[in-house]
Amino acid sequence: MNDLPLNIPEGLKYKYVYILEKKYDNLLQLIYDVGLYCTFRQFYALYQKLNPTLTENYIKKKCTNIIKKLEDLGFIEINNINRNKYFYLKKPALALFTGDYQKTPRFNHRQNIKNDKFLISLMKLEYYITNDYIINNSNLINHLYSLTKKIHTATLKYSNLSYNIKDLEYIIQETDYEKIKETLEGYSPDNILKIIWIDIYNIYKRLLLKNQTISTNPTYFKLFIVGNSLRLHYAPNILIFDFHDAKYYEKKLNNLFHEFFSITSNITKDIQSNYKEKSILGNKQYNHIGYTLSLIGYNKEGLSKKILHLNKFISSNPHTPIINDVDYIYIDIAKYIDHSSQYNSALVNADNYVDTHINALLNNQ
Repeated sequence: MNDLPLNIPEGLKYKYVYILEKKYDNLLQLIYDVGLYCTFRQFYALYQKLNPTLTENYIKKKCTNIIKKLEDLGFIEINNINRNKYFYLKKPALALFTGDYQKTPRFNHRQNIKNDKFLISLMKLEYYITNDYIINNSNLINHLYSLTKKIHTATLKYSNLSYNIKDLEYIIQETDYEKIKETLEGYSPDNILKIIWIDIYNIYKRLLLKNQTISTNPTYFKLFIVGNSLRLHYAPNILIFDFHDAKYYEKKLNNLFHEFFSITSNITKDIQSNYKEKSILGNKQYNHIGYTLSLIGYNKEGLSKKILHLNKFISSNPHTPIINDVDYIYIDIAKYIDHSSQYNSALVNADNYVDTHINALLNNQ
């Protein structure tokens, strides 16, 4: 059995013992990871994934009992949207995953409904149910650590590389960004580690503040040895949940242009044409850092119109850092938020998005 969270009020301990003995924490963990909200029908689907041999009727009855018990214990709050029931995790449930009852994230249900966190949570959970993959904000920082580990591996393998092994190992183990930044303070601005942990980090920090992230795998990644240093060819796939109009995306593309173009010693010239025509980003002698962009939403028609507009909007500027056309990820959650009589059943049969343009994975380089 897992350890109980710290600082639990004495009167609540028996509830945690019960949750852990029943292994309900495994179900709640998935909901916590996507953003704290879950519809009843999504909960049935989660339970089905973990117990594929059980019948649909049994799962519905079992899950109804589990949800009722979680509510009675004070771990969830049940609510409705139209005729569809959903629940969200309360502080006792959050403590399971922070490890401390006194250190749980702030949660404002009314505010979350207004600022789209509710719908984003449902989309993330639905995407996991369909694809076994969580769209996670932690991908941003994970990429930086993965890139650093690749540099570490290359430095161990090739003795001529000039990177400091102790600094690399320190960065890989360190979770305090300010300490990582301090370690790199004396490095040259064009050092690949400084580019990753200062330039790219700052772009990712701004994405995170907007609740935007990147795919687990980049669209493109390669390292090349030039003399005693490395050159980075890298393009993450940026993911934005679609709650914006076309003007917002036009401004976003302009901002990303300036951010990627301004990365120290980054050559963006012709990387789009190189990628589309040759599946490379450019000359191995230089750093080439760009990106791809996917919109995520539950309105398939709206998504189609927006990416059509954006792909026309993308400038023919040869310095653009976006290496491929904007695309979309359609996630069907209309069945959970629409009235049953209003629900368009055609949405149920719509094809799920399949990511086809990842041609290099960090883990396979």
